[in-house]
Amino acid sequence: MALHFRPSCAGNAASADALFRRVMVCAVWLFVAAALYLVPGCANPADTGTLEVAVIVPPSSASDPFQGVDFIRITISGVTIENPLVQTFAFANRSGAIRGVPFGSGRQVLLEGLVDSPDGLVVARGRTMPFEIHSGTIPKLNLFLNRVNSFAPTSSATNKTATMFFEDRVGAPIVELADGRILIAGGASLSSDGSIAKVTNTAVIFDPNTGDFSLLAAKLQFPRANHSATLLDDGTVLIAGGVTLIDNQIDRVRPCERFDPNLERFVSSATLTFGRAFHTATKLPDGSVVLAGGVQPSSSSTNYLSSVERYVPDNDAFQALTDLSVPRSHHTVTVDPNDGQTLYLIGGQNESGGLDSIQIYAAPMSGGSPSLGPTMKSPRVHHTATWLADLQLVAIIGGFPNEQQLDAPLADCEFFSVFERKLVDAPLATMNKPRGFHNAAAIDGKRILIYGGSIGSGLIGDAEILQAKSQSEIRLAVLQSSKPVAPRAMGQILRLANGQFLILGGVASRTSFQGERRGELFTADN
Repeated sequence: MALHFRPSCAGNAASADALFRRVMVCAVWLFVAAALYLVPGCANPADTGTLEVAVIVPPSSASDPFQGVDFIRITISGVTIENPLVQTFAFANRSGAIRGVPFGSGRQVLLEGLVDSPDGLVVARGRTMPFEIHSGTIPKLNLFLNRVNSFAPTSSATNKTATMFFEDRVGAPIVELADGRILIAGGASLSSDGSIAKVTNTAVIFDPNTGDFSLLAAKLQFPRANHSATLLDDGTVLIAGGVTLIDNQIDRVRPCERFDPNLERFVSSATLTFGRAFHTATKLPDGSVVLAGGVQPSSSSTNYLSSVERYVPDNDAFQALTDLSVPRSHHTVTVDPNDGQTLYLIGGQNESGGLDSIQIYAAPMSGGSPSLGPTMKSPRVHHTATWLADLQLVAIIGGFPNEQQLDAPLADCEFFSVFERKLVDAPLATMNKPRGFHNAAAIDGKRILIYGGSIGSGLIGDAEILQAKSQSEIRLAVLQSSKPVAPRAMGQILRLANGQFLILGGVASRTSFQGERRGELFTADN
């Protein structure tokens, strides 16, 4: 259901522009008030309801999402309705409703700002989190509106200010819960030499519907960082491995725990056969989780692991699988889209240095069958590997040759075909800036957002977009429309259910290693 509106309270463009200016100067939120009626045959009015949507604009430091907007388009996703009728639309009121929304779950409201015409260029976009609507309810939703292809700080729908962590959380994974909230548990603060100074046992929840971070009353049973967090089929989160400090000495964590989002507490779980950190954790189609590689750190040595173990939730137990061909940590993992279980572990580090190999790990649900795949042009550690669905390729981007050369990041990209199990040549695919410790996420099947990272002792305060038109035409360009809220390395990125990309954690400096506590959101143009 797509609807087009002229953003004017009385059909006057000048008054609408003045209202936009008033809204943005005051940096306040507003309600979109719209009454939508469906033509006969599209939906039974008895099976439709009403909802209220508050449109939240970024704090005044961010770009104005309404600048240049001439039309507003609202789409209710998950519903196919032809010829909608529009009765009213107004920005003036601080209350309002969208009526005629068919009952059901998984509904979302998309608001877009367009220039020139109802089919013009989209310059602003925001989408609600999924919601349910049924008889007797009027959902009240927040919609965070931002300029497209831009970054904005996470901000509170309540007090309209930027939101952030309460403490440093370097090495804390972020995981989306079944209800759309985000769990961030554990993490570390670092000393000026980059060593771990403190490991926390606290956890926070980020709520994309409010923009707020909430400190949980419950604490991890073991302080940990550089661990994994995996959403299980029952809605709980498996928290496995990591490092901690015992008497100011670094040590591995073997006992696992599970987070119950309904009770908001952490409960004991199985114990790893091998304590590990900087490993990968991958959920398989049967609901089990494979933990592969990593390191066993201690105050005196670092033992790189080739071991693989599989967590079976029904038994709350780990079972040993066949070892990797070579030990590796700090690698990436990609799941084969054909069978949903063959794993491709790319690059990483072991006692010999950086790794240029791709480990193919087949049949983990049947014990595991490892083999080595093709060799990359360069060893890579602290790189990214992102699936390009339209080209059926894994984009392997940046990183460092090894842990001992963190001042020499790589600019080139390599591409692995999971179907042919070979590397594909893409001579034009070079970043404008070499970078490692960056983040990358697929915008769609042909584009990847590459964010931040470090070069030498400095951080990179920009982003690039990888655009793949074909296997022979893959290019990268610096994102000109916006810069990140903060230069950041070693952070985490996650696509939310509302389509925005949440970026959290990491460090704000490669010289002091101060943690980056600010959160930010990237809004793409689709």
